[in-house]
Amino acid sequence: MSKPLFVEWCAKDVLDGTAQMDALTELAYRRVIDMIYSSNDTLRDNDEVMQYATKTGKKWKAIKKELVEVYGKIFIENGYIRQAKCTEKLAKSRANIQQKADAALAMHEKRKSLKENKSPAAAAPAPVHAAAHANQEPNNQVSTNPLTPIEETTPDSPVSFSKTATRSTPWFEGKVITWSAGEYDDAMKNHEVTEAQIDAYLKSRDKWYTTQPERIQRGWMLATIKDFAQQFGTRKH
Repeated sequence: MSKPLFVEWCAKDVLDGTAQMDALTELAYRRVIDMIYSSNDTLRDNDEVMQYATKTGKKWKAIKKELVEVYGKIFIENGYIRQAKCTEKLAKSRANIQQKADAALAMHEKRKSLKENKSPAAAAPAPVHAAAHANQEPNNQVSTNPLTPIEETTPDSPVSFSKTATRSTPWFEGKVITWSAGEYDDAMKNHEVTEAQIDAYLKSRDKWYTTQPERIQRGWMLATIKDFAQQFGTRKH
């Protein structure tokens, strides 16, 4: 069975759509919906299995016919039980995950390319006024870098971004995983999670990936996005 995806759920729509059903038919329909979502739209049309899965026993065949012909709630396609709205929401969820994975891959490849093409840079000459000041006070050193675009944080704390940070600015850089500011913002907006939880999750998962073979490490992006969504759920807006 495929990994379940997180999808939008409108309780009122379901209640309105089942108002005319008897209790057993509604039970079967509700369980069919849950099984379609849980199986990622791969619920097989197997009457022997479904009579137990829906808890309707030998009445399942009659109930299935009613759901198809009377209520028009489900249909059979290529040996699978389908529900139009479920298929639509699952497709939307998969597209959202793929979009994030593609964005993460593009960022990863860009950073990889920059690292490979980067050559040792010559030390930039110090400004005249800084050199003069240094000659007067040899032991005096600049304590902060005015060009640093992120705020200071303690060594073990998650990074907090200033207003000059962009969505492509790295928020977390591990040995395998790289998480951008944009991905951090999306995670905070769309999932029930705190900044500290994101940081702890990425550190733990990155540590695990360092123990895995390269073929596993190469798939970290899509696998991490899916696992993150399952771990923290979808925020209710």
